[in-house]
Amino acid sequence: MFKFFRRFKLATSAGIIVSVVLIVVTSAAYYKLYSDNQKAMLNNLKSEGESILNFADVLFQSRNEKFFSGESPEIPQVIQNYVFKRFTDISGGKVFFKQASKHPMLERNRALPYEEQLIDYFNTHKDQKQTELFTKEKNKELYVVARPIKAEERCKMCHPTWTPGDVIATENAKIDTNDYRQALHSNVVIMALNWFLNIALVVLVIQLYFYFEISKRVQKILDITFRIENGKFVLDDLIEEEDTTAHTKNEIDRIIRHLVRVANNLRPVISKVVDQSKQMTFDASYATIKVEKNKKSLESQKQVISAAMNNIDLVNQSSQTLLEQMEAIKEESANSIE
Repeated sequence: MFKFFRRFKLATSAGIIVSVVLIVVTSAAYYKLYSDNQKAMLNNLKSEGESILNFADVLFQSRNEKFFSGESPEIPQVIQNYVFKRFTDISGGKVFFKQASKHPMLERNRALPYEEQLIDYFNTHKDQKQTELFTKEKNKELYVVARPIKAEERCKMCHPTWTPGDVIATENAKIDTNDYRQALHSNVVIMALNWFLNIALVVLVIQLYFYFEISKRVQKILDITFRIENGKFVLDDLIEEEDTTAHTKNEIDRIIRHLVRVANNLRPVISKVVDQSKQMTFDASYATIKVEKNKKSLESQKQVISAAMNNIDLVNQSSQTLLEQMEAIKEESANSIE
């Protein structure tokens, strides 16, 4: 897998690897932080809704007791609506309370479709005491905390068709989520900015470290190696920033120290080899000159011998001619004698 990064420089490949790992790790960490913050803000909404419902329950129970005891003729729902209308006004229209029923005594308490579903849900799940949901109402997103209102035996005085224990309505605390969404958005922006700055800073520091402490020094090692390879053993300009006397455990320091030692050890050896090579070159040149002279001398001797051979051939030819002439004289002498 890591062979892919060998095509890049060390600083670049290290930056890529660290960036990927850092992005994955920090993204997971910031996502966890974002989820925790979102959960905390959602719990705040829930706590706010529960506080409203707790107050509504106390108010409702107290007004119910007064109503059924005959102490007060005021209908508890009417008192609740009046009190929580004040809550809504004070909150600037961000907090609402409603007792929602499918068959309300007051029209303002008529259940909306999602509230009817809540009533059916609580009737189906009698053990559920509370539920929460997000919904939209009049183009406004609301966070709803809902609790069931169950019929009691004494409720049959006014509602003879009710069965005790049945959920006949829900009490809903509704909170405008605009502030929640804005806080969540601000949190996302701040976390994204921190995420980017943290990654950029760490990558920059690692990139600089790898460039100055690894990549640049590895390039220096290559330069020293190339110079030694070409027979140049003066390395002072390359190692002027390096402390070759300190015995550190840093691998690059150790490589540079050993390369310097190799250069220092090879310098006299190579110098001696060069001197010997020069002497051998001189001797070879001298021998070449001597051979050339001998060659010329041999050529001269060859020419003399060749001339001598030619002269001998001429003598032989003359001797042969003389013999032939002598034979002729001999024959003539013989003829003369006869």
